[in-house]
Amino acid sequence: MHHIELNGGADATGPRAVWLHMCIRHPETGQYLVGDEGLDPLAVEAMLREDTRSRILPRPAGVMVLLKAMHQRDGHRPEDMISLRIWIDEMRVITTREADIDAVRELRERLRAGHGPRSTTEFLADLIDSHLAETAEEVERLEDAAATIDAHELAGDDGCDATCGRLAVLSLTIAGLQRHLAPQRAVFEGLGRLTCAFVTDHDRARWHEAQDQLLRLLESLQAQQERLVIVAGQAQRIQDRRTANVGLVLSMAAAAFLPLTFVTGLLGMNVAGIPMAERPWAFAAVTAGCAAFAAAALLWMRRRNWLRAKGGRSRL
Repeated sequence: MHHIELNGGADATGPRAVWLHMCIRHPETGQYLVGDEGLDPLAVEAMLREDTRSRILPRPAGVMVLLKAMHQRDGHRPEDMISLRIWIDEMRVITTREADIDAVRELRERLRAGHGPRSTTEFLADLIDSHLAETAEEVERLEDAAATIDAHELAGDDGCDATCGRLAVLSLTIAGLQRHLAPQRAVFEGLGRLTCAFVTDHDRARWHEAQDQLLRLLESLQAQQERLVIVAGQAQRIQDRRTANVGLVLSMAAAAFLPLTFVTGLLGMNVAGIPMAERPWAFAAVTAGCAAFAAAALLWMRRRNWLRAKGGRSRL
């Protein structure tokens, strides 16, 4: 358990607010929170639950906030967000963890350096700001990565597997972030409506700003997801057109050689009366005639643009 005093500032008088940071896997955490800290058993149950959903639970003495934040250490992916459980009242901040998220690590270093938050509500606002700032960096990275995906790369043969893999990873990351961030909108709305005595108008203004920033991030993620869907659909249309062109070429080639196959089949029958069977020049003449017919058929198809190559980048 970490027990850290908040930075009250040089002009602070009286006792300082404290921050307790505890692990949910420790068997005595629940008993300590209920017995020693006097928290509501309902709030303690929510703070110790492993799989939590982002929500807010106002109580007479304080407020409990459950969020999801990124933890990109130890091989975790951005969309593998970890629960952040926070209880605040006038003089205490209590957080429980299964693993330290990046925003908590940053805030702890600031407090130890002496320039951290001075009140419990400022602690919560700073923690939310740090969480959203890290999320904004990840969303910006996703925007840059999504902008580099080209529909022609997806539809082409060169690097198609690698590009499809990038598209799948981006889509899964965006979907995961949306799943964890969307419920936080209601949390920030609830914080902005808090009427606790220790919550100031400045605190509510900061939480309203956090809500606005969250909405911008969600809109950006939605726009990226829609763009990737459009790119994937465009790539599918390009690939379908190329496949249709190949099928057309094969069909035209088969149509050109079908009469020749019929003629050679007739001449190859092992029956009496085959024309020119006794002529030494007959084979050369038939071969030349077949070649001339095939060349004339292909030239005619080409002039009608039936065999025009559709390679490269097709227009949609």
